Amino acid sequence: MPARLPMEEFQKWTDDFNLVHLPTNGAEFTWENGRGGLRHTERRLDRVICNQPWLDLCTSLNVSTLTKHKSDHFPILLDFNLNLLGFASHFKFLRMWSSHPGCENLIKDCWNVEIFGSPMFILRTLACR
Repeated sequence: MPARLPMEEFQKWTDDFNLVHLPTNGAEFTWENGRGGLRHTERRLDRVICNQPWLDLCTSLNVSTLTKHKSDHFPILLDFNLNLLGFASHFKFLRMWSSHPGCENLIKDCWNVEIFGSPMFILRTLACR
């Protein structure tokens, strides 16, 4: 059985840095000890993790385990496409917004809040304040 403390420390590390464990297609376990019978052990040791900004760049993403060959680990294939093209913003600024008495303070408050998540989640969170 894997040691609980290192697993908890790894999970805490990924949580502290807002890392995402990507789901994997294929074999459930990525390692086996090669023994037979009751001494046979399988574990999921290998995984793909990333942060939200990297995910936001991906237009497609797939993680799969491959067939193992001459190793006790199943290789992991990360297949992705990045959106490296810029896009035209549809944001429009109307000067009348800046004439509202609370506009400056609202902008300062919004820019000083640190929110983690996808761009749409952040926009929705700021819009609902």
